[in-house]
Amino acid sequence: MSPTAFKQQLLQLIAEIEECHDLCQKIRRTRSLGSTHESIDLFQKDILPSALKIEDAYRAEVASVGSRMDLGDETARSQLNRSIRDLQLTVSTRLAEIASPRRHDHVQVESPGFKKLRERWWKIIRDVLDILSELGRRLSSMKAIPPGLSPEEFARRADIRNYVSVPDRKVAPRSDEMIVKNKDLEKLMSHMKNSWVEIEEQGLPAWQNAFDAAKIVFHKPSGFIQPLSKHVRFPEPEWRGRGSSHSGSTRGGW
Repeated sequence: MSPTAFKQQLLQLIAEIEECHDLCQKIRRTRSLGSTHESIDLFQKDILPSALKIEDAYRAEVASVGSRMDLGDETARSQLNRSIRDLQLTVSTRLAEIASPRRHDHVQVESPGFKKLRERWWKIIRDVLDILSELGRRLSSMKAIPPGLSPEEFARRADIRNYVSVPDRKVAPRSDEMIVKNKDLEKLMSHMKNSWVEIEEQGLPAWQNAFDAAKIVFHKPSGFIQPLSKHVRFPEPEWRGRGSSHSGSTRGGW
């Protein structure tokens, strides 16, 4: 796992937030909003400030507990991953559909409307701020190693092994291990970061990063892709059963 796994997830979240702002701009250029312009005004006005709130909260926790925030812990990474998926599936996808409907679609701008999207948005942002606060409290309580517990065992339990100071000592590789040069390791890591596995996520096609399993995007990324079985068929999204057909995409990363 990357020693900056949690930070990378935050970067992906901020990128999703910025994408939502871009989609609102596109909606203004391509759609006739009528009486809905006040709702989108309020929604778009909140988007970038919410990203700043998250960045400020993260910096505050880093100032308190240090670079351990970059890795986070399993609980925080799992919770943040759910928030990212929630944003992609309930907000980003809907904005993309409104911004770029297909010609034969009859997309209703207020189904759901920007007011409901804004409410959902702030629910996600509040969850993320709580995740940061709770992670900071957990890491603060891990500053001292309990008596009788080795640094290695403490690191394993706390999920912060990259930040525990352990005396250097030479260890011979096991029979199932091999020694790799730094240059070769960097090449391998670079390849993994640019490799993806196609998966099914909540009935939709998605792509999971080979290096960081917590990073999942809903648009087809560049690089090497391991395709999903051709026999897998994705069901129609729930809203397509309401008499209209939509299409949209989101992007991942920072």
